[in-house]
Parts: sequence; C-alpha cells; structure tokens
Amino acid sequence: MNLKHRYTFVEVAQCKSFSLAATRLHMVQSAVSRHIHALESSLNVKLFERTTRYVELTAPGKVFLRHVEDILAHYQQAQY
Repeated sequence: MNLKHRYTFVEVAQCKSFSLAATRLHMVQSAVSRHIHALESSLNVKLFERTTRYVELTAPGKVFLRHVEDILAHYQQAQY
C-alpha cells in the first residue's frame, strides 16, 4: 500500500465515482480501480460498495478514510 493509493482512495471517496476520480487525478479509470483493489487486498477488507450507478464507502471504508486523511495531512505538514 503506497501513498498514491491512499490519495486515490480519498479522491474516490470524495467523488463517489471511479471515473470522476480518475479524471481529477489525471489517470485512467482502470488504474484507479487497480489502486483501490490493491488497498482492499492489502487490508483484506472491502472499502466501497459498488453498483453501476454509484460508489459508497463501507463502514470499514469510513474508518479507513478518517485515518488516511490524518496521515495525508501529517505528510503534507512534514513536507513544509
């Protein structure tokens, strides 16, 4: 699990869409899907409920989002 995967996760959670997140991250949708799949595999938990119409965080996904946002905030502070 790397930092880029975490940024991708946050973007998908905020956009509630893999395709919109891909556009905002200047990535292709398949790469976004791979990042999320890698996270889910490494954590051994499903982070999103996916349908053809929407993407929604699962309960573990909501907990993980709070942790990732804290990690990314600390990372950004450390860079300055």
